Amino acid sequence: MPLSPTAQRWARLLADQEQSNLTTRAFAAQHDVNPSTLNWWRCELRKRQPAFVEVRLATVVTPPSALRLEFTAFRLAMDVPVGADLDWVHEVVRALS
Repeated sequence: MPLSPTAQRWARLLADQEQSNLTTRAFAAQHDVNPSTLNWWRCELRKRQPAFVEVRLATVVTPPSALRLEFTAFRLAMDVPVGADLDWVHEVVRALS
């Protein structure tokens, strides 16, 4: 759920305070806000944070084009392409056992 305009304003103010390296009391005095109110909004906004956040990978991960099955007892390997029919794979493996 998106933040209300009021919550967005306090979130920006808290982000500014964090970047300022000032104490809450000093920052509040500079911005003419009550330090207790600033702390209340900090706690309130933490409660509103989503449980899950989107994570983006810096590099693209390419899935393998095939799964390699190795049957050491038979000295045999089989490459199963992605999207292969699993019933077919099951039948091949069953025939080898």
